[in-house]
Order: sequence, then structure tokens, then C-alpha cells
Amino acid sequence: MRKHQSRRHLIIKGARYTWPQGVPPSAIFTEERRDEHSMWGKFDFPHGSARVAWAIQEDFWSTRGQVLTEQYFDALGRPHGLELSRHKDGSTQWQVAWVRGWMHGLARQFDEAGRELYRTRFIHGSGVDLWLNGREVTELREMERNVPHGVERWGHPQLPYEECHFVRGRRTGIFRRWTGLRLDPGYPKFLIDDREVSRATYLRARKRNPETPAYKPHENMRRRPLHAVFRRTWLRKEVRANLMRIPDPEEWIGCGAPEDS
Repeated sequence: MRKHQSRRHLIIKGARYTWPQGVPPSAIFTEERRDEHSMWGKFDFPHGSARVAWAIQEDFWSTRGQVLTEQYFDALGRPHGLELSRHKDGSTQWQVAWVRGWMHGLARQFDEAGRELYRTRFIHGSGVDLWLNGREVTELREMERNVPHGVERWGHPQLPYEECHFVRGRRTGIFRRWTGLRLDPGYPKFLIDDREVSRATYLRARKRNPETPAYKPHENMRRRPLHAVFRRTWLRKEVRANLMRIPDPEEWIGCGAPEDS
């Protein structure tokens, strides 16, 4: 992959990129992929620490050199340090701490004005991953040892438009999608190790593996209780107010996703 670097610019496949701020000119860049707006890749550069001989900074940046995502790794290639993404103006949008390959510490999200929207904690890769669109919680994902394990919901946490389950990183459980208060045609779907199976096959598999989520027909109803994570998660006042206000699903269009309304 052709690459050329100078103190101020990076030219790859004929495209000219401003060298990202904070990256030393001695760094070696390897491109991974790009689109019409930005480019993804890795920098290898000396870390300058007595304990770590080298590290990798993985960046997603615009042609003007604005780094939008950033993650650091230790000498063994394990994520170590602060992973973060930025708004287009360069302010921090989201961040989480990593320690020797494990998410361990606070995960936080901020609005464009720099105000903290939520704060939750991971312990050795286990916790609940959240995402806010504006001041609305729109994604919830249970994690264990850095991989999805448990429920994943899209949309309002108490009225999701999509729900699935994972067991140690593989889709294993009941997959549901709703339009209004009705399940979409073809749902619920039953999955074992990322493979769709019949309900009968799923129920037989669950007898052999109790870790497989139980099928409860009443859960085909769209309404969900508030996840326990919100009892120990700090939320900005207006975010919590929106969380407690359950939207009217009959007003939603398509699959119920906010962007479709």
C-alpha cells in the first residue's frame, strides 16, 4: 500500500491528508480503509515510556487532519489507555478506559457543548454499553469480558423497536422487531450460535444449555421494564427525564426507529 509522509501532510493513493495533530512525524502510517470523507488506519510510533517500548494509535480523521476516533495499545497489542471519539469540532463525544486489553473504568458521553450526558462503569470488560442520540438513550448492550453477553436493545430502552440476545459474543436467543405495538412479519426469530433455527430446535437446545435465554411468549409484547443498569448509571437530568417518558409507539413509522419518524 503506497504511503508517503512529511511533517505536515500524508499522501496515500494520490489523496492528500493533513497530518493529524499530536502524531509525531516519525510515525509510520498503514491505511486500512477509507470513504469519501475520511480515512481509517494505524500509526506505529515510539511511546516514550520506560515500561512500554512502542504503542499504536488508531485514528479516523478528516482530510483536514481532525482526529475523530482514537485508541491506544500496549506493547503486546492490547488496548490500553483512553479510547475516545470526537464531535466534528474536535470536542470529546464519548470515551472509555482500557487496561491491558479490558474495558475497565468509566464510559462517558458528552454533548457538543462539553456537558456530560451519562457516566457508567465497566469492570474487566463487563458492564452495559449505552449510546445517546441527542438526549435520548437509543442503544443498550450488555457486555461481559469485552463481548456482547445478554440483551441488546435499539430504540427507547422501555419501548425498543429491536431486541436480540447474545451468549459470549454469539447471537443466541430470541430476536424481535416491532412496528407500532405489533411484531414484524417473520418474528420472533430463534438463533443459536449466530444461526437461525426453528422454535422447536431452539427449545430442544435450551434443555441442553440453560444459558440459552428462555422463550416467554408474553415478551413478544413491546414494552420492557427499565433495565437495572439505570439505577447505578449517572444521567444528566434531562436525559433521565426523557428516559422515564415512554413514547407512543403508534406514532412511530416503519420499524419505529427515531430516524424513521
